[in-house]
Amino acid sequence: MVSRGAVVLVLLLCRCYVSNIISTISCRWEGRCLWGTLIFGAINLAQQGQGSFTEKENFRRLCCLIVCFSIACKNQLYGLSIEADGDYLLSRGLMDRTEFEKVVKRQGWQPYYFLGALREIIDVDLRMSGQRAKLNTNIYSFKGSTTDSQLLMMDLTLNQMASNIGGLIRVKSTGLPLGYDTIFYFICIQFIFRKNSNRSSVFNCF
Repeated sequence: MVSRGAVVLVLLLCRCYVSNIISTISCRWEGRCLWGTLIFGAINLAQQGQGSFTEKENFRRLCCLIVCFSIACKNQLYGLSIEADGDYLLSRGLMDRTEFEKVVKRQGWQPYYFLGALREIIDVDLRMSGQRAKLNTNIYSFKGSTTDSQLLMMDLTLNQMASNIGGLIRVKSTGLPLGYDTIFYFICIQFIFRKNSNRSSVFNCF
């Protein structure tokens, strides 16, 4: 006959095991969703820039920064520096060596550097196309034209990309609570070394 204590231990063990699996799957799924949204944002930003940028050189700079940002995000999540892909970036002309060395010096903020550079190139093209508003608050004035609407959408896309990489870093850095494993191991020890229980009868209860 299986003791009541053994049954309780088995149920608690199963409960902790299932909770760990559910938490792991949830974190993994959230990470996949954030990464997919980030890829879509990068592609969408390039498409928006193609229709709104007036200078070809600025558009090329935008595309290069998008590629660099994507690579920086990938390396950030792998715990690496963008220096790991330095040969590729420099050989393709995506970055010059001065900018590359500047980014490499600070590993933690590499994706956010490129987000700032993307905002800067959008600002540069906006001023060159004569769309900058001369307001006391020094902000953009979107008057409803196609170009202005696209520039506003680009800014919203950048905000979404920044939110996505922040979420990905959070998911990667925040593991399962230590209490989950502690409780799981404690129950396992109690289950294995319980002196007054018959192990064979406990296993037979499955």
